[in-house]
Amino acid sequence: MPMNEDLERFDQYPYSKLLDQQKRELVFAEAKNIGENNASRIYNEFGSRDPFYIAHQEQVSITFDVHDDVNADYVKFAEYHAKKKNIVLNEKSIEIIAKSYDKGVVENLILTHELFHHFEVSRWGLTSKKFKVPVVYFGLFRIGRPVLAASEIAADAFSQTLNNTAISAANLENAYFSNID
Repeated sequence: MPMNEDLERFDQYPYSKLLDQQKRELVFAEAKNIGENNASRIYNEFGSRDPFYIAHQEQVSITFDVHDDVNADYVKFAEYHAKKKNIVLNEKSIEIIAKSYDKGVVENLILTHELFHHFEVSRWGLTSKKFKVPVVYFGLFRIGRPVLAASEIAADAFSQTLNNTAISAANLENAYFSNID
């Protein structure tokens, strides 16, 4: 069963807030399972847990950028640019988190998280689109929005599983916010 902090991720995204507790728990469990299973598939395919090696094999470029806009309300760890097959890691955020965790571990976790999004786009389809939040009804037709939190939950589980660690994205966020000056 997910902890409350796990379910708080739903509150970060529009429409995901509309899910009741039972639906959140179901989406969380299924998304986590997707991330864990895909991590096993990728490990078996590449024979490695090293996200830099996997990115290289996938021809995904990695760049480091310094976003000096340290913010007490929001943190940007990285970005994945699908069309360019590029992951940009935020060096400043990594350095701040590295006050609490080993810098190499932090880089690997964040890079692996972004690699999950690469694989979503290039192979598996977006996890968020597997789950819908009903928003509007038109007669018999229901219009739903993707549950964006599902992709983030799956990416976190993927990252933890591939890196064989219990350190989560929430742990990294907490380290960031506790270490900013």
